[in-house]
Amino acid sequence: MARQKKPRDVSASGRSRKIMIGLVIGVLAVLVVADGVIAKVYSGKIYSGVSVGDERVGSLSYDEALKRVSERMGVIENEGLTLQYGKEKILLEFTLADTSGLGLAIDVIEYDAAGSAVAAMALGRQGPWIRSAFERLRSVVFPTRLQPKFELNQDYLARALTAVLKKYERPAREPGFELRAQGSVAVTPPKSGEVFDRAVITAAVRDRLTRLKDDPIAIALQKDEPTATAADAERVKPGVEALVKDGILTLHIGEKTLTVKPTTYIEWLRPVKDRRGKVTLGVGEETVMSYLKEVEPEVTTPPKEAKFSLKNGKVAEFQVSRAGTEFDLAAGLEAIAKAVREGSSEVTLTVKTVQPQAAGDNVSNLGIVELVGVGRTNFSGSPTNRRYNIKIGTDLLNGLLIKPGEEFSLIKAVGPVDATLGYKQELVIKEDRTIPEFGGGLCQIGTTFFRLLLDAGLPILERKNHSYRVRYYEPPVGMDATIYEPKPDLRFKNDYASYLLLQTRIEGDDLIFEFWGKKDGRKAATTTPRVFNVVAAPPQLTIETTDLKPGETKCTEKAHVGSDAEFTYTVTYPDGERKEQVFKSHYKPWRAVCYVGVKSGEAGSAGEIRPKENGTDEKKNDTSANGNQNANANENANVNVNTNTDTGVNANVNANTNVNATVNSNTNSSP
Repeated sequence: MARQKKPRDVSASGRSRKIMIGLVIGVLAVLVVADGVIAKVYSGKIYSGVSVGDERVGSLSYDEALKRVSERMGVIENEGLTLQYGKEKILLEFTLADTSGLGLAIDVIEYDAAGSAVAAMALGRQGPWIRSAFERLRSVVFPTRLQPKFELNQDYLARALTAVLKKYERPAREPGFELRAQGSVAVTPPKSGEVFDRAVITAAVRDRLTRLKDDPIAIALQKDEPTATAADAERVKPGVEALVKDGILTLHIGEKTLTVKPTTYIEWLRPVKDRRGKVTLGVGEETVMSYLKEVEPEVTTPPKEAKFSLKNGKVAEFQVSRAGTEFDLAAGLEAIAKAVREGSSEVTLTVKTVQPQAAGDNVSNLGIVELVGVGRTNFSGSPTNRRYNIKIGTDLLNGLLIKPGEEFSLIKAVGPVDATLGYKQELVIKEDRTIPEFGGGLCQIGTTFFRLLLDAGLPILERKNHSYRVRYYEPPVGMDATIYEPKPDLRFKNDYASYLLLQTRIEGDDLIFEFWGKKDGRKAATTTPRVFNVVAAPPQLTIETTDLKPGETKCTEKAHVGSDAEFTYTVTYPDGERKEQVFKSHYKPWRAVCYVGVKSGEAGSAGEIRPKENGTDEKKNDTSANGNQNANANENANVNVNTNTDTGVNANVNANTNVNATVNSNTNSSP
């Protein structure tokens, strides 16, 4: 007889399911109520557990968070970080002195305070409800740290580290060779040294920047050993003797031939090891590259652009375009290294052809009939060489023809910035030495061109303001543009249906740029720049140097107040389409730097630096009607985060109970 199954207690299992469902509904209800309470409590405020780096911004409004984050970022940007080497404190500054004479200070780090504050405000207020609710609850219960938004230029950081650390370092010396009497070759022995681990220091710097902390970074020298030995040098010495015996080294570069004496090229030669440890005769990259950079101006020819002018309402060509030549430094280094390995005294180096940006198209009927835009700046008070360089840049640009749809680079149009195009040098004091530098004045070209683009209503693809405020470009504040080869650049796109003809001229102390073409009905407008976050200039630095007569003073930097500025650029097209772009500028407070001459032996190798109270007569002044960022609380609000790689962050935050969030990210900006 089969065993009967015991009937299931359907009513019991049903009750269990109902209890579970009830519990889930209850928990969800509690979470929904809690979330509603949290949203109400933090209406118009950042949720309590949020921080930007280690800077707490929870429970603050957007304005309050922006102020706190800006102040913290400003301290690091303007004062730098401290490297602790034993008992010595070394200041690592994040603004490099201009190395080109172009009037540009180079920023190592650029923080985006507005973008960071926007991200903090947007946390828990964007995306699907479940995700945003989870972010709200988590940020109230647990600490939530956001990384501040910033751009760190690794190359500039490496330069800044080298500038402050090199006097403490003794890099290892590789074995080499020297030429002695009667043409004999002797081996110069290798030598151990000590250097800092730049990778470790760079990681520590990035950590401080990410945490918005400025606590000192401990650094220590480490052993630096040569990669080759004296025995390795002896092994390849016969190859050196053979090269020296042949006499001069002949370099064929395009149509030019250069000869290098043994006394020069013997300093290039080194024993080198391949991956398998095999020793061969090679060259020291730094010494060869240094030589090639010196001869580069002799073997390069800049391309010549076709130039045009308006005559009787028609475009006429007055300069025919011509291709130029460019010396490939990397290929030159490899060619010399190969010749040395093979024992050859004849080397052919690569020269590339560089085509002009615009060829001389058929200009008989381009439809260029009227003025479509004007840019104007004043450079009164400029020294002689600055005026000369402004004229060189102006002449290079005059008559250029830009095709419809063409993307134009100002750096390419005015470069290279060296003697090949006629730019002049000025004596400047750097690192306790007086040395000649090219340039000075090209940022006047950049600013004038920027204002021309604004007036013509053209899409601006790349623009960067100066690191500090420059009197030549004010007023207005915030409508300047700086250029520095190869970056930053000033770039735009010709989106007119017609060609654009650039006409440039100097009238007295006024620099005037004009675009001629054919109007298409577009209207361009800019708001009056708003200036805010004004910061006084730091104390003056006085540096003692033996390069000046005792008691003589030379000031290389003037004091400038720091500030932020912004304006809105709007272009309205005939079909009603409207494009808007906000240009933001952050200017660092800039201290005066003066050198004072002392007798030999009274100043250290790097000069003594003494702070001095500022004597600047610049006044702190906020010219805007409202010197604060805008953050408005309303019952229904939006968080708009527009991240633009080229022009910075455009942040408008309105926060309250009901919040909608939109995040737009564009690699290149267009107005």
